[in-house]
Amino acid sequence: GNVVLNDEKISAYAQQVFSKYTTSMGFGSRKFKTTYGDTVTISGGDYGRVVDREGLIRNIKLAINTPDELYIDVPFSRSALGSLENDLGTTYAEIDLTNQRMWLYSNGQLVCSSNVVTGKPDGAHNTPQGIYRLKYKQAPAILRGPGYETKVSYWMPFNQDIGMHDATWQSAFGGNRYARGYGSHGCVNLPLSKARTIYRYAVVNMPVICYYHGYAANPTALIG
Repeated sequence: GNVVLNDEKISAYAQQVFSKYTTSMGFGSRKFKTTYGDTVTISGGDYGRVVDREGLIRNIKLAINTPDELYIDVPFSRSALGSLENDLGTTYAEIDLTNQRMWLYSNGQLVCSSNVVTGKPDGAHNTPQGIYRLKYKQAPAILRGPGYETKVSYWMPFNQDIGMHDATWQSAFGGNRYARGYGSHGCVNLPLSKARTIYRYAVVNMPVICYYHGYAANPTALIG
């Protein structure tokens, strides 16, 4: 009546579960269907869930050694807003760094779209691709960096000191302004009215999806 556990097989099973359900960008890349309707591959960022392998191994052993235990709890060391099938969920920001456009979806509905100005493509201020967590929201806020101090009405950081915010000093948005001397220090510059709407619907910890893309397959995908 004694049960002898095979640690090697338990570890191998835990690794299978880890590989299936870990979605953190630190463990590879992922496919994302864009607003244009095509698919891009994205790597980088801090968004996604991570299975706690050691915790899972402990739970497997506990379940085997517990009479009448029918379920094994899968612990996560990092969680995500969405489901196991779609951890990005239905509330997220999508930013096309190539075409300088962004969209915000809330509960599956497009609630805001805008042209943007992102970081100067000089190797030091580029806005990097990746899927990040929205860290917090602040209104108003003062942005500080080497040689500047700027007040903005809406501040939504997602990648260290890189975030989405209004930029009333920009006379226009979109196109190739970011590459013609008007690019930011890495942030996503927005018109004031768009930043206000995005701030209203944005949810802390939601994914902010930044990617590079070819020319827009469907230019009318940008609304508003």
